[in-house]
Amino acid sequence: MPNTHDEALRWESWLHAYEQARDELPRAISGRCPNCGRACLRLVYRLRIPHLLVGDAHFWCDHCLQGPYLGRVEIPEAAAADADEQAYQRVRPTIPDYQLIPPATSELP
Repeated sequence: MPNTHDEALRWESWLHAYEQARDELPRAISGRCPNCGRACLRLVYRLRIPHLLVGDAHFWCDHCLQGPYLGRVEIPEAAAADADEQAYQRVRPTIPDYQLIPPATSELP
């Protein structure tokens, strides 16, 4: 069973990969999965508060099917047009049933 330090490192590595992916939009994600090392990361936003560009993010690896779900994140303008409810419902079937990486229970020192 992983300890809280290992969990925090794992969570931080996924957050770093997410931030890199978010910053690359609208280009394709070039980063590698923190779990398996493959270049198979995917990111889908769902717009929840349109006038603030706030929503949630599904972020996963298509190879190992692991990744975090991030609620209440700021959606980049480059992704906002694809994050509305109708667009989300069209892509929702393509979001796999991936294993969620839980947030760390403690912060790194």
